[in-house]
Amino acid sequence: MRLRLGSSMTAAVAVVAAFAAPASAATLADWQMNEGAGATVMVDSSGHVNGTIGSDVVTGFKFNGATGYHWPFVSPTASPVRSMIATIARPESMVP
Repeated sequence: MRLRLGSSMTAAVAVVAAFAAPASAATLADWQMNEGAGATVMVDSSGHVNGTIGSDVVTGFKFNGATGYHWPFVSPTASPVRSMIATIARPESMVP
């Protein structure tokens, strides 16, 4: 039984590795959302599609040593407000 379990684990790792490799090659965008305070552009570190940061989004927000975005509280039942989101200009460019 032990040998069979080891063989199964080896096969599972090989299958995961085979499927994981192409995913990195197909990166369409990588927004780290770590721009400094006052930023208005959400930078795509893969170099494909930058975005626009809404005026109500706080950039450069520090928490536990990390930098990120912070959104003011809004009721979950409220409609989205454009100034509170980050958007990309050409969503069709995200289709592989």
